Amino acid sequence: MKKNVWDGLIVPKNQLFKVLVYMKLTFALILILSLQLTAKVHSQNITLKLKNSSLTKVFTEIESKSSVRIVYNDDMLPQGSNFTVNAVNESVASIIAEVLEGTNLTFNLNGSNLLVIMPKENNVAIKINGNVLDDSNQPLIGVSVKVKGTSQGTTTDVNGNYQISVDDAKAVLVFNYIGFIGKEVTVGSQKVINVSLAPDQKSLSEVVVIGYGGVKKSDVTGAVSSIKSKELTAFPTAGVQQAIQGRAAGVSVQATNGEPGGGYKIRIRGGTSVNASSDPLFVIDGFAGGILPPPEDIESMEILKDASATAIYGSRGANGVIIISTKRGKSGKTKIDFSTSYSGQKEINRLNLLNGNQFTDYIKEINPAYVSGGQNTDWQDLIFTQGNISNSQLSFSGGNEGVKYYISGNYYDQNGVIINSGFRRFSVTSNLDFQATKWLKVGLNLFARSSQNDGVKTQENSGGVAGTGVVASAFKFGPDLPVVDANGNFTLAKIGDPHDNPFAIASELENNTRGGLYQYNFFADLDVVKNLKFKTTFGSFSNTSREGTFTPTTLNAGRLVGGEGILQQTDRLSYLSENFFTYSNTFNTNHSLTVLGGVSYQKFINEDFGARSQSFLSNSVSFRNLGSGSV
Repeated sequence: MKKNVWDGLIVPKNQLFKVLVYMKLTFALILILSLQLTAKVHSQNITLKLKNSSLTKVFTEIESKSSVRIVYNDDMLPQGSNFTVNAVNESVASIIAEVLEGTNLTFNLNGSNLLVIMPKENNVAIKINGNVLDDSNQPLIGVSVKVKGTSQGTTTDVNGNYQISVDDAKAVLVFNYIGFIGKEVTVGSQKVINVSLAPDQKSLSEVVVIGYGGVKKSDVTGAVSSIKSKELTAFPTAGVQQAIQGRAAGVSVQATNGEPGGGYKIRIRGGTSVNASSDPLFVIDGFAGGILPPPEDIESMEILKDASATAIYGSRGANGVIIISTKRGKSGKTKIDFSTSYSGQKEINRLNLLNGNQFTDYIKEINPAYVSGGQNTDWQDLIFTQGNISNSQLSFSGGNEGVKYYISGNYYDQNGVIINSGFRRFSVTSNLDFQATKWLKVGLNLFARSSQNDGVKTQENSGGVAGTGVVASAFKFGPDLPVVDANGNFTLAKIGDPHDNPFAIASELENNTRGGLYQYNFFADLDVVKNLKFKTTFGSFSNTSREGTFTPTTLNAGRLVGGEGILQQTDRLSYLSENFFTYSNTFNTNHSLTVLGGVSYQKFINEDFGARSQSFLSNSVSFRNLGSGSV
C-alpha cells in the first residue's frame, strides 16, 4: 500500500483524508465558539450613570455590573474626573467605545470576558520644545512643565529651555513656578511653544515682619524665613521651639533631653558665643524677650537669620531673631474654633539584654563564686510605659470696625514613656484692638500660663552609689535580682557600685516643678500727619518657677543623709517701653522711603532663692515641709 510522508509522519492515504477532515471541523468549531464568546461580550447590556468620574471609576463600575474584566495600565490612562456616562441598557462594548472617544486609547476583546485597553496604533508622539521667560525676558530655571491630566512632565534648564512629548494635539501644557502666575497652553499644531510668566503680585505683596515694622516680601533683601500657622500646628508639640523643627532652612532645633516638657536648643547662626548664650532673641507682638505662646495661637513667624537682625535689635540679635505675631480678631460674626488631638509615644531601639539565667552564666565564667538572685527581671519593662499626648484648644474671635477680639484657651497634657513622668500646661491668650478714632488705634495683648512637670532622674551625675539615672540603671542592673529583697527593701546592685535599681529611682524620687507667668503688652498707634505715624508700647512679663525635690531614705542618696528635701524658686520680671516715629512715602509709584526713629527701654529683674533640709523622721513629709528636717 502506498504511503505518504507528512510533517515527518508516515500516514496511510485513507487515514490522511480523515485527519484533514477532522482538522477542518475542529477549526470551524473553534471559530464559531470564538464568535459566540465575542458576541457574548457585545451582547451584555448594562445601565450605568456616572458624572465627572475618573476612567478608573468607570471601568470599576462596568466590572461590578457585568462579567467583563478590563485590563489596563494605570500610566496610560488620562488623569482627572471628567468622564460622564449616561447609558441605559447598552452593551459593554458600546459604552467603552463612547468613553474612549476623544482619547488616545482603544480596546480589544480577548476571550469570553476579557477586555484589554491599549493605545491607538496610529498614535504618534508630538515633540514640543521651547523656553520660559519672566516679564523682563530673563530665563526661568526649574519651571514645572506638565501635560495636564497626566503625570508626564519636565522642568526648564539653566537657559529656561525645555523638551516634552505629547500624544495628542489636544493636549494642554501647564507651566508653574513659585512666585509667578501659572499658565496653560493647548498644543494644537505648535511644535515650539515659548511662554512668558508674570510675577504673582499677590504673593510678592505679602507683608513680612522684620522688626519694628513690615515690608513686602518682594522688597526683602536679608535672609528671612516665614512660617505660617498651619505649618506650626501640623502635629502636636510641647511648644514653639519644637514646632519650628524642620520648618526653616538653616535653623537647627535639638531637644536638650527627652523628658515631657523638656527644653529645646535653637541655633540660627551656629554657636557664636563662648561664655554667653547662643539662643536667638524672641519677639512676641513687639515684646522683645517675651514669653512664647502656644503654637495654636500664632498667626505667623519670621526668622531673621543674617546681620540685619543685629542692625535692628543690637547685640541681642547677634544669634538671630524670631519674630512671632499672634492671632487677632477680624470684623464679622463671632468665629468659634476648636481643635483637639491625641497621639501615642513609645521608646525606640530597646536594648536586647541578657535575662537572669544568661547573666548568671556569664558572670560565673568570670567569678565562679557569684551567687545568683534567682530572678528573671526585665528592668526595661518596669520603667518604660506607653506615653501619650493630648492637646486641645478653644478660641473665639470676631468684632466690628470699632472693636476686634481674639480669646483662646489651650490645654496640653503629656505622659512620658518612663513611669511617673508627665507634663501639663494650661494657657490663655487674649488680643483686643480698639479703633478709637480715625487717627488713633489702641490695643492690648494678654497672655497667662500655668504648668506642672513631674520628672524622673534620667541624667547621670558623676556616678557612684547616688549618681545613677533610671535609664542607665536599667541597662546595667543585674536581671537576676528582684525589685525588693526578703525584707521589703529595694535591691541594690551586686556588681560595681551598689547603686539603686531603676524601678526604685523612677518610683521613689519626687521631682515636681510648677510654673506660672503672665505677660501684657499695651500699644497705641497715632496718625500724626500724612505719612507720619507714632507708636508707643508698654509691656511687662513675670515668670515664676518653683522646683521641689525629695529624696527618701529608700534611695542611696537619701539614706546617707536621712532623707533630703530641696526647694528652689526663680522669679523673672521685665518691663518694656518703646516710642517710635515712622515716616513712609511712595514717590512716582516705583520708589518708596521709610524712616524710623525712636527709643526703647527695657529692664530685667531676676531673683533666685532656695532651701534644703535633711534628716527627716519620716519619708511622708516631702519637700513641702522642710521644717521637719533636723539639719
